[in-house]
Amino acid sequence: MYYSLKNSPLTWLFFIGYIILLFFFNTIDVYHQHFFSTGSLIILYNFFRVFFILCLMWLCYIMGDYALLFLTKQSEHRGYNLSSALVTFFSGLSVWHIVLLGFGFAGWYTRPFFLVTTIALFIVSLPRLDQWIRFFHTQRAPIYWPGLILFLIPTFFFFVTKGLYPSGGHDYFTHYFAYYREVIETGNIMPGRLWYHFYYDKGMGLFFLSALLTDLLGPQLVTTTMILATMGIIFSMIRQSTSWRLLPWIGIALYISFLIYTPGPPDAMRQTGWGDLEKSHEPATLLLFAIIWITCSLARTTQWKLWRVALILNASALGIMSAATSIFAGIYLGLTLLCFLIYKKKIAAMSVACGLIAISFWVALLLLVNYLITGLPDEQSVIFWWPIVNFDKVNEWGGLFEIINLHSARMAPGKLPISIDLLKKIITYLRLDLWGPLLFMVVISSMFFWKKQRSTNVIAQDQHIKIALVFCGGFLFLIFCLSFFIGRDQPVSFYRFTSFTYAPTLCCCLLLLSLFLSDHRKWSLFILALGFLAAFSTIKNKGLPFNNFYILISALVFLSMMRALFFHLSPSKLHPIFLTVLGGFFIWITLHHFSFVNKTLNHTIKNGDRFLIGKYSIADAYRHQEGRPGTMPWGGIYPPLETIWQQLPPKTRIWSWHVHSYCMLPDCDVESYTSFQMSRDEKMIFFGDPKQAKELLKKEHLNYFFFSNQLDAKDPLILSPLFSPKYIADYLGIQWTDGTNTLLTWKENARMSIDADWVKRYQEQNGNALKQIWYSAIKKTFEFTDASSRNKYLRFID
Repeated sequence: MYYSLKNSPLTWLFFIGYIILLFFFNTIDVYHQHFFSTGSLIILYNFFRVFFILCLMWLCYIMGDYALLFLTKQSEHRGYNLSSALVTFFSGLSVWHIVLLGFGFAGWYTRPFFLVTTIALFIVSLPRLDQWIRFFHTQRAPIYWPGLILFLIPTFFFFVTKGLYPSGGHDYFTHYFAYYREVIETGNIMPGRLWYHFYYDKGMGLFFLSALLTDLLGPQLVTTTMILATMGIIFSMIRQSTSWRLLPWIGIALYISFLIYTPGPPDAMRQTGWGDLEKSHEPATLLLFAIIWITCSLARTTQWKLWRVALILNASALGIMSAATSIFAGIYLGLTLLCFLIYKKKIAAMSVACGLIAISFWVALLLLVNYLITGLPDEQSVIFWWPIVNFDKVNEWGGLFEIINLHSARMAPGKLPISIDLLKKIITYLRLDLWGPLLFMVVISSMFFWKKQRSTNVIAQDQHIKIALVFCGGFLFLIFCLSFFIGRDQPVSFYRFTSFTYAPTLCCCLLLLSLFLSDHRKWSLFILALGFLAAFSTIKNKGLPFNNFYILISALVFLSMMRALFFHLSPSKLHPIFLTVLGGFFIWITLHHFSFVNKTLNHTIKNGDRFLIGKYSIADAYRHQEGRPGTMPWGGIYPPLETIWQQLPPKTRIWSWHVHSYCMLPDCDVESYTSFQMSRDEKMIFFGDPKQAKELLKKEHLNYFFFSNQLDAKDPLILSPLFSPKYIADYLGIQWTDGTNTLLTWKENARMSIDADWVKRYQEQNGNALKQIWYSAIKKTFEFTDASSRNKYLRFID
């Protein structure tokens, strides 16, 4: 490939724009210095964040370009088409995560290092960037305006409400954000106070890179970049399966539309939604879908080496990102390998075997690294690993109490029994609570429209459809089966985790539509519109009238009988009757729920629009989280803590007895049970002499404690001798209070003493039975600190 040193002006403009972007984020520092600013600065801030998404796309693409050239010794991936660009992008994204994991362990997460590294990479890649720009300039095709408009409108609203708007939800406000900040501040991914995120999120290298190049709102930009690439996969997959030009555009429009507001079952919505871009679940989900697409491509490609290397790289990155998601990917790859062997596709089978080995290798390697560093391979499976736990190593970093306590809390709810209710849960795991109405309409409509005699061009596309359906549908069937075993524990968390079924289920719906109804495009468009309205109405979270799965099956049988009864009617008479009844039904459902839908989306879109045009500051955006699932009235900043934050020095540790006392203000360090490690000497703090406990906390620079009478307090620390109602006034005093919310500090430094009325209100929190149970359990956990106590602990938790 010819490289020219005389790059076009647009190439140099893009590169100079990246330099200006880095200068803007690293000198103006909107997040820390202008957190409360509004106006043109916020408009410019959002502009540079959008531009960073483009720059990140290029950084991933060029990394993949060089990696594939080096590993394949071929240039097959350098074609100027969507499929080649996507496989290169996801390969580069994977290489970044592999490399950044090593940087994280080496302690190289520093801003100057990555500024120099990325600028150098940009300079080296300018000739390749120039080739792409010249290609677009010389090979411009006529714009397909209907599809482009259908894509741009929901994408714009997605950027307004999620891609740029500061958010994240309860877990993010409580501990995810604090972990990302801790990594950026320390420069490494070694275990810290956010102890269990070392097991979860140390592999989220691009999150940390984006935060260093921009600011702490960078992680959502990484996920947004991956979502745009995933839309490309959906577009490519559907375009290969149909001659209907509009259908791929409809597919990506549906995909992005329902990411604007991610609905779910009521129990999940009360806590938090899914699809939070700031969390590590979503990038792992998107990478898993890329793996499904790569295995699908292996079934019909002749470029074996390219797709094999791409699968190895993507599987490796997923193994680094998420061990939990890797388990599902590993089982999927194992079944895919078996299918390829059965159908005697040896080269494809070998490629999948390489991917399976890669993901297994990285998961095993990280489990070993976890064990060597912390004494425990994985905190999700404490019972399984208990016989080999290195208690000396665990006690060295002080994590035994946190590990056992978190494990006990997870096991508390128990398993869901196998029943109709579990089946309903599994339907939601497959995102059929969202796409079910569309799938239902497609399948029912096929009984009236599908012709067995197919046109020549449609027959040629059917093979692509069937291959894609086998891989996407096979993956969904796998999740359906596994959910009966894995999905019975922590169903709310598992529902959020299974967001990886969102894109495959949508693809199955659209592929079936293309298979059944490609000869009836005008009716297909009408069915899609009605399916969209029906899916849109499920945001009400009360489900559709045919919520039960067995009712759906009954409806299928009934309509099949009706078709037999009316078989003598010509299609021209039958189709309008069918569509009128079905369409009227779903329109009624949508209108019935529209008031809630309108109110919900109006909040999120209105707030997003205000932040986009500078009417909201970052602080305002965090305060206004209305319309988002599982949010508190105060959003991400609990008002009393803003007053306290103004009085204390930056990065002052504050221990809060409440998990909903969020503080997303710059350098606001609020910690809570059970996400944070208070001290390595927690046994003495919980059960020891109050004077000694006080000295240990002061040694940890933990001198401030927040308590509120209006928030639920489940922290068992309130029962310890030092903080008990009996002794608390002897050791602590009030630094600040508004009568309901109180900041405590040591008595000799306090502004006022604790009176009897305050102690009485404080004592009311001791009535929580769950705290009493936890406190007793915590006392027992400290008995199991050596190898001789392993069996004793197993009997205890059983």
